[in-house]
Formats: sequence, structure tokens, C-alpha cells
Amino acid sequence: MRDKMAKLLTFNREKFTELLCCALCIFLIILISACGEGYYTSSETGSIAFSVEWRGAPQESSGRYAAALDCDAAGVATVEAKVHDENDSYLVGGGPWDCEAHQGTITGVPAGSNRKVAILGKGSSGNVLYWGEKTGITVIAGETNDAGIIEVSSFVPTNVSATPGDGQVTISWDTVSGATSYNIYWAKSAGVSKSTGTKISNASSPYTHTGLTNGTIYYYVVTAENSYGESDESSEVSATAGAERGELVAWGKNDHGQTNVPAGNDFVAIAGGSEHSLALRDNGSLRKLLPRIRWWQSSVLPL
Repeated sequence: MRDKMAKLLTFNREKFTELLCCALCIFLIILISACGEGYYTSSETGSIAFSVEWRGAPQESSGRYAAALDCDAAGVATVEAKVHDENDSYLVGGGPWDCEAHQGTITGVPAGSNRKVAILGKGSSGNVLYWGEKTGITVIAGETNDAGIIEVSSFVPTNVSATPGDGQVTISWDTVSGATSYNIYWAKSAGVSKSTGTKISNASSPYTHTGLTNGTIYYYVVTAENSYGESDESSEVSATAGAERGELVAWGKNDHGQTNVPAGNDFVAIAGGSEHSLALRDNGSLRKLLPRIRWWQSSVLPL
């Protein structure tokens, strides 16, 4: 009886061990299948070498090669690279390299065709200042594949303007290459930034900021954004919300064929001499977008 029990226990242990090993194998297979996407062995990867041409950026005086960026003047601290496949799926990154290097090599890139390399020139705060990309790169496993020169340009919005209106300000800027969206940051005091301003996401130029208080100065900066990050702030612009600026109306004495400031409107006379006067609205604003002084000679004024 004891011998039978011992054999039975031994058999059960062996079966349990076999079942445990099978379960562990199945678990490992599932784990590898779930996490294996994007995993490549060294025999399946290659490298991409590149140099950078900084379009419209401050250049070093030597100018010996296309990538001779004046890093201090441009504000670029580091350079990073991102590699995507033809479906825009992220594969691998490279860097950061010091800006002074002007070139780099991205390792561990899965072999294949139609690889896309994006280059990001970032400031010390991590904001994207310059951006560019090159597509159609073929990566051969075990080799360093030369992508040549990748052109990058400023990723910060330029020619930003602010135009006032009644209870509103309209902000405009030039399109930035590679940007998929834009953000506006505003405040009621100068020095607005991403950290201090109120954000308006996914804005399009021109954007009209409404619901403002007339007579108040509003300050704005604009940033560009894409899947690689957000740009640095643009130059700051400002405008005072209120009635449109422009025409200053002048009235002369009635005996010269002109008229005094008519009653029943919001204009007030301003003395301008013994023979004439000027008029502003009583809130201090001017009327119409006509930057000139007009001398009215009719008793009927286009208010």
C-alpha cells in the first residue's frame, strides 16, 4: 500500500512539473508575441548617417559645409532625430547630439525602404526651434546608410500681427512648414509665454479673439506644433481692444460753410483754434480705418 502511494505521489509530482513547464512556455510565447512588435535583432537593423543644412538660420563665418550653424545665435542647444516607417509609425530615435556636431548617426534602425527621418533643433528649454525631414531612405541591415543632407528651417511662427476691433483682437501669422496645428497664448501684461499665458489651442490664422474689454491691452505669442513637439514662442505682439482707429474729423465755423459738432451723438469737440475745432468720440477712440484728418464742409456727417 505504501509503495502504491509513493508511486502515485511521484507520478503526480512529475505531471505537475510538466504542466507547470508547459504553462510557463505558453506564457512566455504570449509575452514575446505581445511585446515583440518593434523588436529587432542586430542582424535586422542598420544605421542612418546624416548632416544638416540649416535654412534661414544664422551661419558660422567659416561656412565650410552646409551644416555650419551658429548655434548660439540660433538658440539651438541640441539636435535630435526621429525615424518613422512609410505608415508614419515610430521606429527609433537618435541623439541628442550637441549642436556643434552638425551631423549624426542613428543606430538600430530596422532594415527596410521608405524610412523617414525628422530632424529637430531644440533650445535649452526643449522647445523645437528648427525642423525638417527627409523621406524615401532605404536601410540595409548591417550597414551605415548615408541619408546625405537633411534641410531644416525655422519652426517658430513669424510675421505675427494683432489688429484691434470692438471687443476683440484679430491675430495673424505666416504658415510654418511642417506644422499641423497652432496655439495662441495671451495675457493682459507684457512678457507672455507658454508658462504664463492663457492657451488657445488649434487656432487658425487669422484668429479673432472675442469677448474682450475695450480699452484693455492684450499681449499674444503664437506657437507651431506637430507630432514631434511644440515650437518656441513667436515674437510678442499686442493690441488694445476697442473701436476701430482712423479718421479724425474737423469742423469749422458755420459762417465758413462748415458745421459745429452735431448734437445727439457720441462726438465731443476739441478746441483747435479760433476758426475751427476737432472731434473725437467721447471714449477717446477714433472712427473708421482712415489715417488722416478731414475737414467737413457739409452739415450732414457720415457718422
